[in-house]
Amino acid sequence: LVEWHYDGFDQVILCVAGSGKTFSLAPPVCEEPVSGWLSPGEFPAKSQVEEVTLHPGDVMFLPARVCHQVSTVGLSLTVNWGFISEAGAKAQQHAPADAS
Repeated sequence: LVEWHYDGFDQVILCVAGSGKTFSLAPPVCEEPVSGWLSPGEFPAKSQVEEVTLHPGDVMFLPARVCHQVSTVGLSLTVNWGFISEAGAKAQQHAPADAS
């Protein structure tokens, strides 16, 4: 199980082999093109969550900043291709600098 998080880039995910991989998807929690983990208080309500299971041969597009949790039952092989779209690149140029 990969806990709730979001990525600052778009992804294309291909399930190649195995028992499949389930993605629990929820609306974005931030506007900035960054990646991060959700704290338990930020977990989405069940009414906001949609589950999608990829089986061998299935492909899914996952937009940047969409909150997701990933789980598998048994062995599964997936290939993820992460990329920053032109819109994402422009947003990153205008994102505030990290204050840490």
